Amino acid sequence: MSDRDAQSRLGSGRDRTTDGDRNLTGGAERDPLLGLLETGVCRLDADGAVVEVNGAFLETLGRERSALLGEALSAFVVADDRPRLSAVLSWYDSENATDGVRFDAVRARFVTGDGERLARELRLDAARPAAAGRTVAVLGEPADDGSIDASPDLPGLVDDLPAMAYRCRDPGGTPDVVTDGSVDVAGYDPEALESGAVGWRDDVVHPEDRDRVRGAVREAVTRGDSFATAYRIRPAGGGTRRVNEYGRAVRGPDGEPVAIDGVVVDATDRTAAGDPADGTGERRGGDDEFAAIVSRISAGVVRQPTRDEIERFVCDRLAAVDAVAFAWIGGIDSRSEEVTLRAEAGVEEYLDGTGIEFREEGRGGPTGRAVRTGEPQVVSDVRADPEYEHRREHASEHGYRSAVAVPISHEDTRYGVLNVYAGRPNAFAGERRAMVDGLGRTVGHAIAALERKRALTNDEMVELELRLRDLPSAFDLPDADGEIRFERAIPLEGGEYLEYGTATPEMVETLRLLPDRLDFVDELHVREETDARVRFESRLSEPPLSCIMARRGSRLTEAVVRDGDYHIVVQLSPGTDVRRVLRTVRESYPDVEFVSQRQVSEPSPRPGTLGTSVLGELTTRQRTVIESAYFAGFFEWPRGATGEEVAESLDIAGSTFHQHLRKAQGTVLEQLLSEVAVSS
Repeated sequence: MSDRDAQSRLGSGRDRTTDGDRNLTGGAERDPLLGLLETGVCRLDADGAVVEVNGAFLETLGRERSALLGEALSAFVVADDRPRLSAVLSWYDSENATDGVRFDAVRARFVTGDGERLARELRLDAARPAAAGRTVAVLGEPADDGSIDASPDLPGLVDDLPAMAYRCRDPGGTPDVVTDGSVDVAGYDPEALESGAVGWRDDVVHPEDRDRVRGAVREAVTRGDSFATAYRIRPAGGGTRRVNEYGRAVRGPDGEPVAIDGVVVDATDRTAAGDPADGTGERRGGDDEFAAIVSRISAGVVRQPTRDEIERFVCDRLAAVDAVAFAWIGGIDSRSEEVTLRAEAGVEEYLDGTGIEFREEGRGGPTGRAVRTGEPQVVSDVRADPEYEHRREHASEHGYRSAVAVPISHEDTRYGVLNVYAGRPNAFAGERRAMVDGLGRTVGHAIAALERKRALTNDEMVELELRLRDLPSAFDLPDADGEIRFERAIPLEGGEYLEYGTATPEMVETLRLLPDRLDFVDELHVREETDARVRFESRLSEPPLSCIMARRGSRLTEAVVRDGDYHIVVQLSPGTDVRRVLRTVRESYPDVEFVSQRQVSEPSPRPGTLGTSVLGELTTRQRTVIESAYFAGFFEWPRGATGEEVAESLDIAGSTFHQHLRKAQGTVLEQLLSEVAVSS
């Protein structure tokens, strides 16, 4: 059998791999055909990860099989070649890819196990349609002419960074593949452009240039030829940038155009007088230069590995700009309702170890307003701003005349505030305010992406903190500085619920008023009252928030009224749709405020603990009885509630209560003793 025949069978035969193949760490090739080939061959899954590899491939790269299996092939090429290879593989293995459009040869520089660079050519063949999502890559010697790749592939101009390469099957629609260069050129992630959340032609290209650009592309598609055009864009950081776009039509087997390959190159720094990008012959130095700097910072942000490094990077880069005096980033402490210092550059201990309050209107200056409103706040001239009258000496000491504070946020989550200061007045007017605001959103997006990645790789959970302000005013309750903590809600037959909790003594009057003030609280009984704590039980006609969360696969870990505000903490499993959870909460509490979102470690069961397995052995009635007894204080000494009192709450006879309780206790003890026996 020839190598060509084996490669053909590998590319078109029935798919024999599974998702579990990505976890292989050794052993022979799963497909015996691989061993027949003298050339290096590997099979890739839909994500570009290696699922099969032969000995010749491993020998060429000088690597062990366990090092390649399950890893992205692009991880073994030099950094400069990764965007091109990833883009090619993504397009080639796309379910929507047109048969016959092939990347016959893609050149890349591999890194061997010894750290040396080895230039090789990958010949690709997709297993479509019989085994969609599988691509065979054959390792060969590079072409003599030194070309990066053969037809058709993303243009070689990808190497001329900053540049964005793309492939689009619909010339007027959403691109199928966008490389990471989109961040350098326009400040947008490739995913935003590929998903259509941001339209390159509709949203990014300057409105005055859109028709001209569309016409150039349309004409190239009609001719089946290449095109080149210069125009302006509006990057994510605000302002205006100039770009050059080069593209060409990709022809299918019948000779008709089936896609557009293109590359967009940042031309801002190369623009000379008379640049056709705007047709004016003028170059706006100040705003364009600042926009270019902000865009480069935005591009660097997404490459930082941790939140701390993101924040330090942004502050360091901003402080290095001539037009900026210094910068700092503050985090939001939801409990103290203060902004506290996280990173700074160009200044030392700007907050002097204190925090900036943001809860009350009129407090916290522009930083506090940015947190409260979620909008950028600008101080044009501290010497003329009445709000800064008491801080003018402070401003003079630190050498600034104007400032901007923008929230660092992503979707509904606010992570902090970015503050930038300049030595001249009106430094952040107009487009510059929008540029810094865009940078704040980019930082928020990067932090959110890191948290998602950390949650998926470290088995961490998402924790949301929510707040409902000023319950006394909302429900005509007395003002008190105490605390009410809702600990457990237990569903009963007939759609009712028992909710147990504790409170500080000064909240007793508030507790007794709840049935009159809240329609869904039918009854409330104070079961135990001491100098330090009050235990209560309430009967509800509607499900409390803890039960609503449980139905959505979430868990309410804290529900407490403290100093007049209702604080709610919810834990979600990785991958849970946070916005859906928020909608669920707001169905019951329309005025609830989003406070924070953070990653927390999922608690691991301690050896010897029963966890939820014991509860699974109980009947519904047994579980209701034992939980009600526990939270009512039945097992404490002295008892917080008698068996008859718990039975009355459950609307069952005392004898029935004790019968179910004894059976539940027997099941728990049986499970406990059997586990002790096994562990010993």
